[in-house]
Amino acid sequence: MEDFVVKSGETKKIYPRLYRFNNFIIETNATLIVPERSNQWLTVLCEGDIVIDGLLVYRKFYSEGGIVSTVLPDNTKIDHQFKCSALGGKGGNGGVNYGNPDAPGGIGVSGSKLFGGGGGAGGYWSEPSNHSGANASEWHGGVSFSNNIGGDGGISTFARHGGLVYFSSMKTFSGIGIIDLRGDDGNVGISGTRGWGAPGKYGQGNAGGGGGAPAGDGGRLIIKAKEVLLKEPEYKLEGGKGGKGGMAGNANETEIAQNGEDGGDGCTGYVEFPVYESEINQV
Repeated sequence: MEDFVVKSGETKKIYPRLYRFNNFIIETNATLIVPERSNQWLTVLCEGDIVIDGLLVYRKFYSEGGIVSTVLPDNTKIDHQFKCSALGGKGGNGGVNYGNPDAPGGIGVSGSKLFGGGGGAGGYWSEPSNHSGANASEWHGGVSFSNNIGGDGGISTFARHGGLVYFSSMKTFSGIGIIDLRGDDGNVGISGTRGWGAPGKYGQGNAGGGGGAPAGDGGRLIIKAKEVLLKEPEYKLEGGKGGKGGMAGNANETEIAQNGEDGGDGCTGYVEFPVYESEINQV
């Protein structure tokens, strides 16, 4: 079997599948990257040592919420499913038509696993009477007319999670580097538009801000080795931070629409050290 080595100063890509090497080494100041939008386990089986002194990055894992599996040579199957429990923030409600309760603002909607909710438009006057502001629709802000628009919610992406990595060494696992499997932060919500006019019959209220998008979950790392040395690499497995809600388009302090709420944070991933079994030679 060959060695896999990323030398100091190098940056290499590796595509996620099952590999078999003698030794697997990322030297100090070296970087190994799994391409973004990958959707499989990176599974590395070694007869010798695994040494992570540099940087291994596997982020922006693409998942629509299903189970992702890898099968080892002994037919052991490992499944993972991202929790995707974070939700987008609620869009803010629009403001009334400058203090006129006959023209309330539109309603912002709640976010989902894929987006922050849109904000409501402001209430407005249009001859011959006052009108309620348009409600939001999913992530779209409410639109009463061209300059009375609630903020859109932040849109999430399926490629927002930390990656999935399985390491198995017949000898040692060690390193002073970093394994980065963090989830991505959510996208921000869009701000609503400002109202205009004078208090009373004329003019329009302020529009609500869009909700922030949900963040991605941290990844999963499994390490099987005959011996794990004291100099382990740093494991970055945190979930992302939810996107910030958009600001309401408030033109003054008396007729206030609502800001969009922030999206939810992603779940932290985890690292496992299962008891070693000699699956490498069972082909």
